[in-house]
Amino acid sequence: MATLLAEGVPLGPEERARLLEDSKELERSHAYAAQQGDTAAPDSAEVNVDYHYVCFAPSHKPTADSGHELYELDGTRPGPLPREIIIPSGGDVLSPEALKPVQEFIEREQGKNSGFGLMALVVPQGA
Repeated sequence: MATLLAEGVPLGPEERARLLEDSKELERSHAYAAQQGDTAAPDSAEVNVDYHYVCFAPSHKPTADSGHELYELDGTRPGPLPREIIIPSGGDVLSPEALKPVQEFIEREQGKNSGFGLMALVVPQGA
């Protein structure tokens, strides 16, 4: 993985995407990790599953007021979806503004989907 990272860092976004898409090492690593859990992995990438990963992330480009637009990254969509929410300068994805679409997911799935879960990846202050 260190080699893949070293190769990808100097590339632009499209070249990075191509590197990741074409990486046999990443494909092997992913297949290995998928087999380590308790849930049986689908036999093929063509199998339709009910669950997928959704991520909310701020844009790396600041807005005119130094905030950052929030995007939804969903594996079932062809690209990032702008959520029309601006995270104020100094705010983060756990700010009240950014949590609005997460709350929408929770309310929409309440009582319907027992497999719904949340996770936050955070960097401690001062790190």
